[in-house]
Amino acid sequence: MAKVKAIGLFSGGLDSILAFKVLQDQGVETVGVHFFTPFYSRPDIKELAKRFKIDLIVVPVLDEYIKDVLSSPVCGYGKNFNPCIDCHAFMIRKAGELMGKLGAKFVFTGEVLGERPFSQSSYGLRKVEELSGLKGYLLRPLSAKLLAETVPEKEGWVDRERLLDIRGRKRQRQIELAEYYEIDVDPSLQPAGGCLLTDPFMSKRIRAYIRRFHRQDLVIYSLIKTGRHFFVAKDTALVIGRNKFENDVIEKYGSRGVLLKPVGVAGPLGIIFGELIHDPAVHGLCARILASYCKACVAEGVFVSFSDGDALEVKKEDRKKFSRYAI
Repeated sequence: MAKVKAIGLFSGGLDSILAFKVLQDQGVETVGVHFFTPFYSRPDIKELAKRFKIDLIVVPVLDEYIKDVLSSPVCGYGKNFNPCIDCHAFMIRKAGELMGKLGAKFVFTGEVLGERPFSQSSYGLRKVEELSGLKGYLLRPLSAKLLAETVPEKEGWVDRERLLDIRGRKRQRQIELAEYYEIDVDPSLQPAGGCLLTDPFMSKRIRAYIRRFHRQDLVIYSLIKTGRHFFVAKDTALVIGRNKFENDVIEKYGSRGVLLKPVGVAGPLGIIFGELIHDPAVHGLCARILASYCKACVAEGVFVSFSDGDALEVKKEDRKKFSRYAI
């Protein structure tokens, strides 16, 4: 008899890894899928999948995610800008769309009943299934015995008795299961609220970009945690680094915008991105903002060079003067 294939959402956290192991133990052929956005995705996701012998497909979904989830979530937002139920449903629905292409019979996740007070409550899990359009074909192996029986269980594709009944926020059951599967539980595998949409400051910054920028660009959100951000013109922003590490991060994105830096004095690296990156007025404002963060007190001015060939000399001003541009 041919193996039954299932698609699992892979976040890189311990729960999702355990869900794969539980089904693999039953002979289910699994394939992982990770829907990439800069809000919750981790940069080492492919390495983690390889480490735990999980075949993984990574699918970028930023534009669709902003349009279908962040802009108008059916179930609203959490405490900040986090539409958790709609987010889970979106990812599961997208996984369901891959079932035919991959020859999979059902979708599974590492969700645990009661682990998250909103999205993983009894109501939350039911609502996610309803919104995903996969009613009956969505399996949560770690809490399956506490939930309604699914088609994979009824059809005998998986053995319900070998699934689990984990509930709540305590992690002891998961730790024991990890030991059974010889998984070294390091801090990177533990849940830590890593979604930027749940962070009060970052969620405000993300919301501001979504409202102010008509064109969504991956570079915006890839740099969302980096540096100081300023709206300098319509659909145009400036990011400047706060230390060498952030300067190095900004420099990596140089081809996506215009880099600017002070010449001859210590100061940050900046990048302008958006629609008006070559506009002279924008260059002037950005140079003045950058100069205000230079460490040296330069009475005669600061010379700022731009990667598109422009160069300006500007006076160093009080940075408070530019606070109205800050994001």
